[in-house]
Amino acid sequence: MSAISLSSVTKRFGSSEIIRGVDLVVNAGERHALIGPNGAGKSTLFNLISGQFRPTSGQIFLNGERSDREPPEMIARRGLARSFQITSLFARLTVFETVRLGVMANRGIRFCFWRSAVSHREVTNDVDGLLTDVNLSHRANVLTGELPYSEQRALELAVTLALRPEIVLLDEPTAGMSVEEAAQTVALVRRLTAGRTLLVVEHDMDVVFSLCDRISVLVHGRIIASGTPEEIARNESVNEAYLGKAAH
Repeated sequence: MSAISLSSVTKRFGSSEIIRGVDLVVNAGERHALIGPNGAGKSTLFNLISGQFRPTSGQIFLNGERSDREPPEMIARRGLARSFQITSLFARLTVFETVRLGVMANRGIRFCFWRSAVSHREVTNDVDGLLTDVNLSHRANVLTGELPYSEQRALELAVTLALRPEIVLLDEPTAGMSVEEAAQTVALVRRLTAGRTLLVVEHDMDVVFSLCDRISVLVHGRIIASGTPEEIARNESVNEAYLGKAAH
């Protein structure tokens, strides 16, 4: 069964067509990479899948049910969560408080001025578990704005997983990291997305080929190839359009 399915999806902004008749299938439980040159439309496609944009034409399905007419909050409730290319966190909240926001949102709990948030024992337990998962337990009381970049990305992953999603979209999770930091992040993503469906945009080919089961290549708003890492590496049109020597 497909977790994500796009059928003839297009997206125009005025007279500019950014997404041009994309057909894409991401199977349930697989790790799927979306790669392509800058300006190919990868972030636009993410915004379409997660509901930030509506397609100009075509259809999008999540777990077999049409989703392209729904707002982002409804799509999130259906089990899809995403991170963004640019880290966006509350710099003056602690690491613990930041993850607690996501856990409370998932549980439908709102802040009340007559009740302390710490009284929600089940929320605290969830937050502690998530911080353990992303190796940030020792940073729980540190302000988010004081974290190094790699730990901010790990925190973002914890917030994403706080929604208990079935489908996870990650937009360039290792961008700006050293080789060592990227390797640690890949190991973390691999472990925490086990049993979930992952669609990831990533420019680092080492990350893509080591992490993902299948790869789709987006060039000028069109999918020009989909397949296993081995198939993509051998695809001549992909090499000419994008990979070049990176495939070797």
